[in-house]
Amino acid sequence: MPKCSAAELSISSGVVRRTEQWGYLAPIREDVLMAGYLILIYGDEEKWTQESEPEQQVKGAAHRAFVAAGGAVTGGALDAVGTAKTLRGGAKGRPTVTDGPFIESKEVIGGYYVIDAPDMDEAIRLASLLPELATTHCAVEVRPVMTNG
Repeated sequence: MPKCSAAELSISSGVVRRTEQWGYLAPIREDVLMAGYLILIYGDEEKWTQESEPEQQVKGAAHRAFVAAGGAVTGGALDAVGTAKTLRGGAKGRPTVTDGPFIESKEVIGGYYVIDAPDMDEAIRLASLLPELATTHCAVEVRPVMTNG
């Protein structure tokens, strides 16, 4: 896949900003003010890094199909967990910064989507399309986003 810039492309449901993250688009829908659900994709990072190029291409195609299924407001893959920093409340109101994720776990968050769905049933239906659910080392969490009002 060629390098992508932040160029915007018009689509019928809004605007998509092209980003190169695991070969799929991370849509930014400007016509939606607040999405309804956060989808977190968990898995074994070591197994993800062992995927072959063809396996990655199949997964990328499945993510593009997920985006095309509708509802996605934004999303993307996350960098390796070793690049994470965690901030915790510290003395005198100054946070303490440490390396790594906030918990020790074999499964890590590898990506996310924020979707606009009318209810949890539709959010689950959309989340069930994700290719990570075809493997035994992954899980997908669907959580409502709190709104004011």
